[in-house]
Amino acid sequence: MTIKIASPTPSPVPHKTSAAKQPTAQPEHKMNQPSDSVTMTERATQLQKLETLIRDYPVVDSHRVDKMTSAVNSGRYEINPAQVARKLISLESSLNQVRA
Repeated sequence: MTIKIASPTPSPVPHKTSAAKQPTAQPEHKMNQPSDSVTMTERATQLQKLETLIRDYPVVDSHRVDKMTSAVNSGRYEINPAQVARKLISLESSLNQVRA
């Protein structure tokens, strides 16, 4: 397939604009109106604070990991079966409450 160019100067190519409309000048009476505002509930504010605290909290407690590693390596770490059972039951109970 060959293309024949008839003139040495290219004709202007139309440019497509995006679907978003360009902002238009607002009438003055609309510019003086107050803008929309958002008010957060007390619970949303608490959740936002909690999120900030959690974000800043380390994922791993390195001091505790070092302490446990040292106890296991030295043979001082003891498993308390009753405490393990209590924790498992507590975890299952919490999970059942979330599912309900």
